[in-house]
Amino acid sequence: MPSRLWPHLVGSTSELSTDYRYLPSSIPRFRAYSKCMDLTLTQLVAAIAMAIVTIILIFAYRRYLAANSERRMLSMLESIGLDPAIASNSELETIMGDVRKRCRSCTTEDVCERWLTCNEDNDNDFCPNSKAFDVLKNRT
Repeated sequence: MPSRLWPHLVGSTSELSTDYRYLPSSIPRFRAYSKCMDLTLTQLVAAIAMAIVTIILIFAYRRYLAANSERRMLSMLESIGLDPAIASNSELETIMGDVRKRCRSCTTEDVCERWLTCNEDNDNDFCPNSKAFDVLKNRT
């Protein structure tokens, strides 16, 4: 019975390995399809250019976010009565590095913006750096 369904399976294994008549018919179509997928030089250059532009946009966006968090941090220092120059003080480099890191990963940016524009009446308890700012305020 199997010999009628699959006549190419009858015989020795050496015959099977050299008999190419029974290859699936999809292989020639695959080769024709892959020829259609050949990239031209223009397409390749366009793909590389798009990848480079994407990387540049990602870095620009991250720089924009960092600049905004730095601006908010300096405004917060000023609004609670600290000199924003302490952000660049070499004695407080470790503390300010932690403050910057917390400010960049802050999830309450919108509340911070409203608080800095005096639209919020409460304390800055929403700020993850409020305790660090209190310590800095008591230190100076």
